[in-house]
Amino acid sequence: WGSRKAQHLVKLLALDPQLRLTTEQFLDALWPDQDPDGLAPAFRQACYLARRALGHPDLLVVRGGVVALAPIEAAAIDVRDFEGAAATALRRRTADEYAAALARYGGALLPDDRYADWVILPAERLRALATRLRAELAGLHEQAGADDEAEALWRQIVADDPADEAANVGLMRLYARQGQRQRAVQQYHQLHGRLRDDLAVAPDPATRQLYAAILGGQYPPP
Repeated sequence: WGSRKAQHLVKLLALDPQLRLTTEQFLDALWPDQDPDGLAPAFRQACYLARRALGHPDLLVVRGGVVALAPIEAAAIDVRDFEGAAATALRRRTADEYAAALARYGGALLPDDRYADWVILPAERLRALATRLRAELAGLHEQAGADDEAEALWRQIVADDPADEAANVGLMRLYARQGQRQRAVQQYHQLHGRLRDDLAVAPDPATRQLYAAILGGQYPPP
């Protein structure tokens, strides 16, 4: 790449739905603490190095204060592929579509740049989307009686966010139905501690009611 700024320039473009941003947006993202009036040479150098790295001068266009990846049809971007598959899954709501979308999820967005301001929001949006897909697919598996598949998905969510209440409740239900009451109770205590320590909140009333039912042998119903 020649420079991290050139690399970041292409990453910023790839994250934009239209694959284009204004020069001002780039300067704000890449040099947030510097006077934009003196950044023209550095910006031109980043564009030059990005074109060279892409291997074709026409793939990066700078015109009229706008920078774009072009032509759009030639750009294959994993984030866009995942979001497209996720939209299809959420519309059709079948196990196969959910699984196909999750197969396109590559994990944390741009881990080398995870603390950059311009990465944090899209990274959280994609993580939340993957969590939603996993939760809805786990629900379908539960309805179908496929407990092993549901457990694997709930566990993936909890590994990513130990304070995710829905996933912890999903595991509590599964363990209780399998006759593992102690394990279900332990899952509740782990959730309770995480919510208390991280967010200073208690589990929802419905979660506490489920816990009480499991503890009293009332869930699952006889």
